Amino acid sequence: MKLQNNFSLKDYNTFRVDAKAKYFLSVTNIDDLYTIMQEKDFTESNKLFLGMGSNILFTRDFDGYVINNGLKGIKIIEQDENSAIVEAAGGESWDNFISFCLENNLYGLENLTAIPSSVGAAPVQNIGAYGVEQIDHFHSLTAFNINTGEILLFNKENCKFGYRHSFFKQPENKHLLILKVRYSLSKKFQPKIDYKDIRDFFGKQKDFDAKMLSQAIAEIRESKLPAISIYHNAGSFFKNPVISQEQLVELQKLLPEITFHNADSGKVKISAAYLIEKAGLKGYRVGDVGVSAKHSLIIVNYGNATGKEIFDFSNNIIKIVLDKYNILINPEVVII
Repeated sequence: MKLQNNFSLKDYNTFRVDAKAKYFLSVTNIDDLYTIMQEKDFTESNKLFLGMGSNILFTRDFDGYVINNGLKGIKIIEQDENSAIVEAAGGESWDNFISFCLENNLYGLENLTAIPSSVGAAPVQNIGAYGVEQIDHFHSLTAFNINTGEILLFNKENCKFGYRHSFFKQPENKHLLILKVRYSLSKKFQPKIDYKDIRDFFGKQKDFDAKMLSQAIAEIRESKLPAISIYHNAGSFFKNPVISQEQLVELQKLLPEITFHNADSGKVKISAAYLIEKAGLKGYRVGDVGVSAKHSLIIVNYGNATGKEIFDFSNNIIKIVLDKYNILINPEVVII
């Protein structure tokens, strides 16, 4: 175990913000966790679990322990002629996991290709894209309680999944590190191509397989989203707002062409990207921070912006949209 002091997190967040952790540890096995728990000030200190840092914004240094999930491994743990349960360690790259599934002819998650995430972060955020969410094939996960050393099993119901939300995203549950995640996948390819972008990509072609669909998703995402390696960002910064029917009626007076999708409890979900774009903010930039010209849900660090500058910029976007359309958009990104 190598515990490092005053450690720069620039390489551990996709905004490339140069915040520092008082202590930093990359965990590669369970014993590392039990060892770190013995540090004399560990119990009283702040703690943060960090994967690839693709959905986080540091606005300040972190005065405590940052624990990077470096656990690796993917394997099939159960299968029959129709399906299989695949288990992946929390520190695995999500794309590596998708590739493993495709190589083993296991289907269901191919629409989630090219999402910059670790496997452990996927259920925390309840990731989704192009008509598929990880919850659709989620089986169970194993988590570690950093306060007690207990290893806990969570099924789908225990995880309390919601739109880009879960039990693990609640502040009172930040002491839980996801060790392993399991998904139940089919051995029969049943493509989900409801989204117009996918249908347009394939046109009249019908004889495509899961690998071709996965590659199509990757190319669509690349065409629509700025490359994180060049334009430092955390993907979608804002969640799509869920509003009441009454709010929708008022909004349609200003934006009669706005589209919506039915949500729970008689509410509707609308596009935050559309609101931001219609507010004239697509491509808007202040110094080294700006809204991507490719996709208005993405805020980009074009150079050496601080986390505080990015945070203030995002709040200004929220205010402009609220003033113009009386709709509150909320961050999807975790703010530290």
